[in-house]
Amino acid sequence: MKKRKIILLTTFLLLCILCTACGKKEAGKKQEDEKKQEDMRQYPLTSQLEIPSRKELKEIYPESYNKELMKKKGLSETEDFSEKYLYMQALYRANLETYLMETLDLQELDNTLANDEIHYFPIEEAEKDVYARYSTMNLRYIYLRNNLCIERLEKEDLDTIEKALKEGNEVVTEEMKALAARTYSIVIPVVDESETEEDIRMLEVSYLGGCSEPNVPNKALVLVIGTSYPYDEDGWEIQDFPRIDYYQTIAGIKKEKEESYKNILDTSVYILKETKTCHLSNEEIEEIYGCYTKEYRKKQEEPSE
Repeated sequence: MKKRKIILLTTFLLLCILCTACGKKEAGKKQEDEKKQEDMRQYPLTSQLEIPSRKELKEIYPESYNKELMKKKGLSETEDFSEKYLYMQALYRANLETYLMETLDLQELDNTLANDEIHYFPIEEAEKDVYARYSTMNLRYIYLRNNLCIERLEKEDLDTIEKALKEGNEVVTEEMKALAARTYSIVIPVVDESETEEDIRMLEVSYLGGCSEPNVPNKALVLVIGTSYPYDEDGWEIQDFPRIDYYQTIAGIKKEKEESYKNILDTSVYILKETKTCHLSNEEIEEIYGCYTKEYRKKQEEPSE
């Protein structure tokens, strides 16, 4: 019995020592992480950039990042996203999207949708995905859908981005725009062609999850036109709503601009359509479309008691 008590006591003491050691290790790691985050906040440009949270990073699809390469190139301490990586990527995104805005007529296209007589509604803030939420183009309907795998860049270009993040005064600069314009064809592919010998010129990639979309070339620049299809406040479809015109207009824009942008950028461009829903009051429906929902009209025709 005495021997058993000694064994139990020894086991208890060992567990206490292990728990204390683990606790200290965890506390030390937390303190180290907090110090690194504090260091990141000292970079002048981080206050002007937004990065996604851990929860939002889980929305990424398709998963085309090489986290082992991130660590190998000193962009992260572990094989995972670091704040350093995310801020460098955000800086790169801002300059690439500015380049695209200056090169393509994205603002004009966005205005066309906003002023169309069909009255397109943008996707509501709560319904936006991580790509739309962190777009820097400030457009109502259009956003860039590619993952920006900056870990594929050469060390010299990564050093330029990090230096701009640490020492720069402005997010968008001519130097950074030129870097993004020169290198985006390296960072946007779903699969890094330098890492595979397979024929990956065409991939069946559904950038919008379960949506049925055509094959998207691996190297394609992918844009999204996101709109909200209107229903009444009870979820009924609007009577006499121009449903066919609604979709045909976007299909026509897609066909025209994919070809036009391909010629301008000299790279494949795909425009995907994403449609969410929004709900309008009967008064809004009458004011905007001059029509009612079927259920509302039915109620109006019912004899009063």
